[in-house]
Amino acid sequence: MIPITTESVLIGALLVGALASSFDFTKIPAGADSSARVVAFVAMVGVCVTWIGCTSHVALAAAASKATIGAERLRSALAKYPAECARAGVTQDWYDAVRVVLSRVATSGVIGIALVLVMAIYMSLPSSLANVVGNALQSAWEGLLDAYSPETLVIGGIFGSFVVVYWTVCVCFVTLDLLRPASLMPFKVDPNFVLTLPALAKIAAVALCNQGLVLLSAVVLQAYVFPTVVPDMLARPLPGLLTVAMHIAGSAALAEVVFYSTHWLMHHSDWLWSHVHYMHHEWHAPIACCCIYAHPIEFMMGNIPVVMMGPLLLGSHISVWALWVVLSVADTCIVHSGWHIPLLPSPEGHDYHHSSGFIDNLGVTGLLDACFGTDLHWDKSWQRGVDKTYGTHADYPVDRILATASWPPEELEQKGLAKVVDI
Repeated sequence: MIPITTESVLIGALLVGALASSFDFTKIPAGADSSARVVAFVAMVGVCVTWIGCTSHVALAAAASKATIGAERLRSALAKYPAECARAGVTQDWYDAVRVVLSRVATSGVIGIALVLVMAIYMSLPSSLANVVGNALQSAWEGLLDAYSPETLVIGGIFGSFVVVYWTVCVCFVTLDLLRPASLMPFKVDPNFVLTLPALAKIAAVALCNQGLVLLSAVVLQAYVFPTVVPDMLARPLPGLLTVAMHIAGSAALAEVVFYSTHWLMHHSDWLWSHVHYMHHEWHAPIACCCIYAHPIEFMMGNIPVVMMGPLLLGSHISVWALWVVLSVADTCIVHSGWHIPLLPSPEGHDYHHSSGFIDNLGVTGLLDACFGTDLHWDKSWQRGVDKTYGTHADYPVDRILATASWPPEELEQKGLAKVVDI
């Protein structure tokens, strides 16, 4: 099982090579016979297999070390806090079963990457994968330009992406909240929270109103304004990978500034808090759908600009807009989900914001919180220690038990965290 950090480096190195290179160093003449191309193909596979073998050897050694540490922490938790482990559903059998599942997921991912890599090598003779994929995407985009009006493309690209991603992610997490499968409950941040159908209906109704009235109205207005303000929004040539990466990174930075500013204002303005933002904080243990369970004023003032401001100021192509909407909406749903599942972003920071009673964690990334000191209570909390992506390891429930068990109950009660200890 390859740990997520090493795996990311390996995947990045291999895919960058596959996407960016056409392997021109093989210097195969245009009229070369098929045997020369076969030799080149075999040589490229050999190079990649050797590289994968060397890096996997290091990665497997690191994974074995990490697995040993996780097993030792589990034994420590079971020995010191058996009652807490029993209430959380954490046992040696559960830990081993989840570890096997995650190992298979990681293995499947590596196999899939290897297959993609082999196809990339094959497709790189004579052209690179980037050219093949780029030409296919360019052809599809030109077909859309010829078939639909500019307004339809903007509405479909922004509103369609938002709605599809939001409901897809929410349905997955809401299913977990309703079914509460025993094997996954140890990954629930607040196991005491039980989602009822009336509560779900209330959240869904607000979400639909915000999407159908506020968001759709804003996007329709943008469809007639933005193509004029952003001339390249519907340009026929698609942007390159470097441009896409730079615009996504820039949009993320601007989202941090916009969200922190509006969120800070919502909490520090008495009128905005009591008349607007209080609605979002009705849920002390939020679920995925709650990310847009908000007053229409907040949704229009604090949510939509977070998604729109970056691509607008950067003059992004509509394809970048759509990609940014997918990434930002999916992340927002996950951090509101209340499920700390391996491989996914941690929801601990925003759960703390909803449940602790402190005005901490007002931003998206935590950068501005650190700059302006709105993370002082958060940094002292036990949840700060488990606020991380756990990769292909089932250690979160164990770490949570070890972290909470060392806190005096009365101190946890004062900090509004007793709900997580009483599991």
